[in-house]
Amino acid sequence: LPIYINYYINGKSALKVSYLRQLSSNPYVIVNMYIIPNGSKKHIITLSYRQNEEKIWKPIYSKVLKSIKIE
Repeated sequence: LPIYINYYINGKSALKVSYLRQLSSNPYVIVNMYIIPNGSKKHIITLSYRQNEEKIWKPIYSKVLKSIKIE
């Protein structure tokens, strides 16, 4: 089941939806989707990586999220 967490990206409130997916016998993939309301607009950012590569991608995606600017 997805997990819904209130989250902030550079001071903007966001809804974070996280879940695991798998296609056939391929490795599990961690998916993190961020929904950011911005006035009459909505921004959706989806970041995903293989679960067995989490040590590589998680710190990189953390830096990516910190670099996002929404005005």
